[in-house]
Amino acid sequence: MASENFEKMSRTALIRELKKAQDAQRRFVTDLDTLDPRRAMYELEIHQNELEMQNRELRESQQRLEDAQARYSDLYNFAPVGYCTLDPEGYIQEINLTASAMLETPRERLIGKSFRTVAARSNPLQFDAHMKRCREEGERVTNDLTLVLKQGGPRTLRLICEPMINHSGVRTAYRVALIDVTEEKRFEDELQLLSNLAEMSNSPLQHSQPLEVAARVVVPAFADLLKVDLINEEGKLERVLVKFAEPGKQKTLAEPMKNYAPRPGWKTAQAKVIESGEPMLLAEIPDIVRDRMAHDETHAGILRAAGIRSIMVVPLTTRGRTFGALTFATAESGRCYSSAHFRLAQTIAGRVAMAIDNVRLFSERTRAVAARDTILAVVSHDLRNPLNAIQLKAHLMSNSPDSQRRSEGDFIARRAGEMNRLIEDLLDISSIEAGRLRLEKSRQAVLRLLKEVLAVWKPHAAQNSLGLDCECPDEDELDLNCDPNRILQVLNNLIGNAIKFTGPGGTIHVRVERRANEVCFSVTDSGPGIPEADLPHIFDRFTRASKSASRGTGLGLSIAKGIVEAHGGRIWVESQAGVGSTFYFTLPLILSTPGEPNAPRSTARRGMSPVEPGGPIQQNLLK
Repeated sequence: MASENFEKMSRTALIRELKKAQDAQRRFVTDLDTLDPRRAMYELEIHQNELEMQNRELRESQQRLEDAQARYSDLYNFAPVGYCTLDPEGYIQEINLTASAMLETPRERLIGKSFRTVAARSNPLQFDAHMKRCREEGERVTNDLTLVLKQGGPRTLRLICEPMINHSGVRTAYRVALIDVTEEKRFEDELQLLSNLAEMSNSPLQHSQPLEVAARVVVPAFADLLKVDLINEEGKLERVLVKFAEPGKQKTLAEPMKNYAPRPGWKTAQAKVIESGEPMLLAEIPDIVRDRMAHDETHAGILRAAGIRSIMVVPLTTRGRTFGALTFATAESGRCYSSAHFRLAQTIAGRVAMAIDNVRLFSERTRAVAARDTILAVVSHDLRNPLNAIQLKAHLMSNSPDSQRRSEGDFIARRAGEMNRLIEDLLDISSIEAGRLRLEKSRQAVLRLLKEVLAVWKPHAAQNSLGLDCECPDEDELDLNCDPNRILQVLNNLIGNAIKFTGPGGTIHVRVERRANEVCFSVTDSGPGIPEADLPHIFDRFTRASKSASRGTGLGLSIAKGIVEAHGGRIWVESQAGVGSTFYFTLPLILSTPGEPNAPRSTARRGMSPVEPGGPIQQNLLK
C-alpha cells in the first residue's frame, strides 16, 4: 500500500492493516526463502506501518504537550495571583500578566529589570530588606510592600518568595507570588483607627481634648492634613485646629491656614457643608481648581505650599444640629480619596461630634451641679433659722396645759421635722453626687446597731398591727468599721419603707448573715411588691418605693445606696408583685486578730427569734 494512503488512514485503520500484514507474513514467511524479494517486501511494509504508527503517536504527544503548555501559560498569565521569577540579585526573569497589571507596567518592559526599580516609586528600602531576608534565611519569606502607582494610588502587595535550588544545592532564583492585600490592609487600618478613636470616650474635660485625640489618630494614618471648623457661642465659624503630617508644613503653614477660616460671605466648602449638613468629596484637585479655591494671592500661596491633592469635608452633627466640619486632605502621601474613604470619614466625624457634644454636656452638667449646690447651701442656711424658731415654738406648745395647744404643737413639730428631713436629704444627695459625703467611722458591733434601730421601729410596727422579727447568727464577733449614724439611717429607711407599704397583719423580717469577709443585712416585707418595670430605677433620685406612696421626697433609697457604697458595700432589691420585697445591703467586716482589743459590745447572744411584745428576745435587744 502507498505511503500517501497510510497518511490518510485513521489510527484504527492503520492497526487493522498492520494486523493483516502480520498475519500474511506468518502465512508466507515459512514458504519463502530468506533471500526471496517478496519476503523483503512484506517486512518493509510492516516496518513502514510501524514507523507510521510511531510518528502518529509522536505527533499526538506533541499536540498534547503544546495544549498543556498553552493551558499552563493561560493559567500562569491570567491567574488571580501575580507570579514572577527573580534571580538572586532581584532581577525579573519571568512575570505573568496579572503581576504586570498590578505593577501597571507592560510585561516586556519588566523582563530583565530589577524589581527595585518598581519599588523605587515608594520605598526601595522595603524591597532591599526583603531580598536580604531571602538571602539570609534561605526559606520561604513573606513581606508586605507598599507601592505608589500611577493610576491606583498606593497599593500594598504581599510578596511570598520561595527559593529555587538546583541539583547542587545552589539557589538559582526565587519564585515569587504577589498578592494585592490593599483592601485587607485598609480594613485592618480602619479598625485600628476606629479603635484608637475610642480614647475620645474617656470623658475629657475640655473641647480641645477630643480634637487633639482625633488629630493624633487621623494624621498621618488617614490624612496628610486635618482642619476643624466649629461654630462658637457667638454663632461665628472658627477654625480651631490645623494639623499637618509633615513637620515642616506644620511649622510654617498651620497658623496662616488658621487665619483663613471661613468668614461671613465666603462660599467655602466648609461653609457649604455646615449650611447643608451634607458631606463633600473632591477626589482630585488640579492646580487650577486649587488656585480658584483661594481668597487672595496669599491664600493661594498657602494652598500651593500645602500641595493638597484630594479633600473630604464632613459635617459635625449631633442631635439634629450641625455645629462644625472636619476637612481631611491628602498631599505628599499621593493618596486619592474614594467612596470607601468617604464612608470612613463620616464615621470618624460622627464619633468626633459625639465626643465634643459629650464634653459640652459634661460642662453644662458641672455648671448646673455647682449652681444647684450653691442654691442648696443658701436655701438650707436660710431655712434652718426660721425652722429652728418654729421647732422651739412647737416644743413650747406641746408642753402647754391646754390640750388644743398641745395638739397643735405636736402637729407643727411633725411638719417641722418633715421639713428638716427634707433639707437633710437634699444636702445628703448633693454630697453623695459630689463625692463629699462625710463619714465618721468607728468600730461598731452589729448587735448594738440592731438593738437601736429595733427600739425605734417596734412601737410603729405594733401600731400598724405588723409583726417584726429579727434573725442574727450566733457569733460573738461581728464588728463593722462604719459611721453608725449613717448605717442607722440606711436601716431606718428600709424598715420605715417596709412598715409604710405593708398592710395590717403583715410581717417584716430583718436578717443579718455573715458572708465570707462581709455581713449582709436584709429587710423583707409581705407588702404588695414592686412592679418589675420599676426595679431598675428603684435607687434613682426622686423615685418612691411605691407609686401609691403619698409622702417622702423619693430620695431615701438613693441616699441609702450612696451611704452603703461609700462604706465599700453593695445594695440591691428582689421583689415579686403580690408577694413582697426584700432589700439587701452588705458591709465589710472587721476581722479580729489575736490580742486585738474588741470594742465594747453587749453580752446578749446573737441568735434571735421573732420579736414578741414583752418576750425575752425583746428584753435582751432593748434593755
